[in-house]
Amino acid sequence: MRIKIGLALGAALAAALLPVGSIGAQNATDAWIDVVHGIGGGANPVDVYVGGGTAPTEWDLAIADLQYGEHVEIGEIAAGDYNVLVCQAVPAPANTISSCPQGAVNGNFGNPIELVANERYLVVAAYGGPETEAPGRPIVQPYEIDDSCVENDETARVQGVHAAAAPAVDITADGEVIFEDVTFGESAVADVPAGPYDIGVQLPDGTPVIAPEEVPLEAVQSTIGVVVGNPQQEVSYEVLAFGLELDVCAPAPTSTSTTGTSSGAPRGNAAGGELHPTPSLEAADDDPIEIEQDVERRIAMHEDSI
Repeated sequence: MRIKIGLALGAALAAALLPVGSIGAQNATDAWIDVVHGIGGGANPVDVYVGGGTAPTEWDLAIADLQYGEHVEIGEIAAGDYNVLVCQAVPAPANTISSCPQGAVNGNFGNPIELVANERYLVVAAYGGPETEAPGRPIVQPYEIDDSCVENDETARVQGVHAAAAPAVDITADGEVIFEDVTFGESAVADVPAGPYDIGVQLPDGTPVIAPEEVPLEAVQSTIGVVVGNPQQEVSYEVLAFGLELDVCAPAPTSTSTTGTSSGAPRGNAAGGELHPTPSLEAADDDPIEIEQDVERRIAMHEDSI
């Protein structure tokens, strides 16, 4: 597999595809894109081309010789409308094509996708589900990936992606349904304690689709399982899994009361002496006559001392 990073994707895509880098460093107008090949099974390499707009006349090479089951991070790309054309791999793919040289995998006109700024997408080459315009036929389907931070360093994330020619399914962990009624084109996400889980896929009535298999869910990592396959094309259902590193969320800022304090020099003397509370003035509600008498007594006591 060879990735073409940083090339100009024709006039419509000039400077759109940027070098791979940290998702946290992406520009506000960019999206992030990952690709998974889930068509055909076995030895079925493809070349992936991208064109600008929904109906381009030319496509530019993004990934060469992508193998079945492979996951590739392409990186940042300007948000907007694109069209993805998947071709049967050739030994020396051209940088720009107007059609696949040895046959298009997902149709001669590719599949349009929309990328929204500040989102991360998993673009899956897969067999269309029964709800699509091309049920059972190879298409390209985008999914949003949740790469937000996790609460602590003992938390793992699991994301299930339905990209198979199959009806709605439930995804189970240790025999319990964690994602219910997920249809083609949908994904579901949950944060769980890190550790091994037996992950399986079944129909809503409990009929097994993919037998449970132990999957280690690593802490501070998202394990993304992509359900692919099409038995009508003699491609068995299976889960293509890969991991993405996450961050631990920063602790929430602690609120500090500033009542009665100054943002400048500290209260008290310059040497840092002990601060004493200011006496409260509670005489405001007392009888004025009692206050006057108290003042007179204090004056008399002062004169006697003299």
